[in-house]
Amino acid sequence: LGRIDICCEVSMLSSYSMAPREGHLEAVLHIFSYLSTHERSRIVMDDSYYPHVGLEKPDWSQFYPEAKDEVPPDMPEPRGKPVQITMFVDASHAANV
Repeated sequence: LGRIDICCEVSMLSSYSMAPREGHLEAVLHIFSYLSTHERSRIVMDDSYYPHVGLEKPDWSQFYPEAKDEVPPDMPEPRGKPVQITMFVDASHAANV
């Protein structure tokens, strides 16, 4: 699975790989510092299913009328349980800027 704890930060920094600035280097050094101090850390994965009660699937067909899922014709059948990714984030996400 990789390092899920730094997935978002690495993804955000990768968008600046074409023209990085000094602040981006400092952010990379912070990630390396985090990794050096958390080398024995673990992330616990819960395989139970979280029921999303009250959430309905949005209908985007009004905005994207021609959109459709493109599935390859030779796609293999899924094996095992489906994966559900749920993230809980702070509502003041821009407060650290």
